[in-house]
Amino acid sequence: MEVENELKALRYLINDLILYVYDLRIKMDEISKSPRRYKTREPNADGSSIGFDFFNISKEKYNMFVNRFGIDIVNKACVKLDEFVKINEYIPYGNSHRALEKYCKEIVGGEDDTKGQKEINE
Repeated sequence: MEVENELKALRYLINDLILYVYDLRIKMDEISKSPRRYKTREPNADGSSIGFDFFNISKEKYNMFVNRFGIDIVNKACVKLDEFVKINEYIPYGNSHRALEKYCKEIVGGEDDTKGQKEINE
């Protein structure tokens, strides 16, 4: 019985220490925020590009993607890329054009797979 009580006491102490370290980390983050590796873009004054929260793309490239994939798929890909940059603080695949093309292809590929599965089930 004593061993059981000691194990429970140790478990509670460890949980308490973990919570204390977590609270300490939150306080440290508030004191000294880590600098972002990627900063948000400045607003587009001349209107030559379309800006999102964390990346810009030229109107020509955007229209090319819309003509190729459709407006809905391009918008989903832009949201996905914006969320990725927000979380990971960098643009994948080197630049926003390549990343957007990759995400558009992933979305189209995912939708084509579900269409094929629906046809097989019917």
